[in-house]
Amino acid sequence: MRFGMLRSVIFLPFNFFAIKLRGGSLSHPDSSNVSNLIVTNATSSAPTENEEEKIRVVISTLRAGMAAARNRDLPFVTLAYASTLDGMIAVRGSSNLPISGPASLVLTHALRAEHDAVLVGTATALLDRPRLTVRRKGMLAAHSDQPAAVVIDARLRILDEVGRGRLPPAATAREGGGGGTHRFVVCCAAGSLEERSSTPVPDHWTILPCDTDDAGRIDLEDALRRLRGLGICSVMVEGGGETLGGFLRAGGGAGGTAVDCICVTVALKILRGGKGVPAFGTGEKILAEGGVDAGEAFMHLCDTNVLCLGSDIIVLGMM
Repeated sequence: MRFGMLRSVIFLPFNFFAIKLRGGSLSHPDSSNVSNLIVTNATSSAPTENEEEKIRVVISTLRAGMAAARNRDLPFVTLAYASTLDGMIAVRGSSNLPISGPASLVLTHALRAEHDAVLVGTATALLDRPRLTVRRKGMLAAHSDQPAAVVIDARLRILDEVGRGRLPPAATAREGGGGGTHRFVVCCAAGSLEERSSTPVPDHWTILPCDTDDAGRIDLEDALRRLRGLGICSVMVEGGGETLGGFLRAGGGAGGTAVDCICVTVALKILRGGKGVPAFGTGEKILAEGGVDAGEAFMHLCDTNVLCLGSDIIVLGMM
């Protein structure tokens, strides 16, 4: 089944553009068993053979995209996140409330293992306190390093946690899951470290001063360029909403974005109460009033795979 024939559109709800699928396919390893395609062992923590095969399809597609983008000045960037049907990635005031199912969590660890770094914004690092590591046995080669943990933190707010003894797990020194090390990098505004000179920086941290815009936000394209200078060739961006949206708006390439790949896990649920965090933040409107043509209104995903994994729907495509 070809999405190009159906002209199907997936709208990821945020206020300045939508992403439309073109090309690609609806993947289903066993088309004779429709019930197996829709829901596969959604309550088990270990993926079934069918689910493992689907995860391999996603990883294979990602690797092909990465291979085509080698030898560039900027890292390969993947946006990877889970959202509800109404486009929410979290509940305001409640950290780490699970959205996707257990098989999709396995996919998240597999995606992390394919990247040199996993990146989040300040709020996600401080509130959700993610570990940003690969914690599934066998996904990292023996003695290999964990992906670096990267936080976008213009004002180095995370240093406040050092004095309080409440470092997020991603910022603590430890061995990688395969026996290697785990790096922690903070992308901050130039001069912010001098402003906090009274707070010691842990030895295992790398502080990476970056350019900022007029509003004091990190220039994400500059941050990517500096991360590439550290030998980081691929970055998986997990959140939060403003950070995901910021990467989509960053960059001046042919697609008008710094993003190369998007992997969205859509959970078949809707958030109650209207207290959700939208997938791409509030952002800024880029469409003029009075109408706009389709070429201006949409970013397109190409080479798209859409498949069911457990009780979730996975959409992976290249920009």
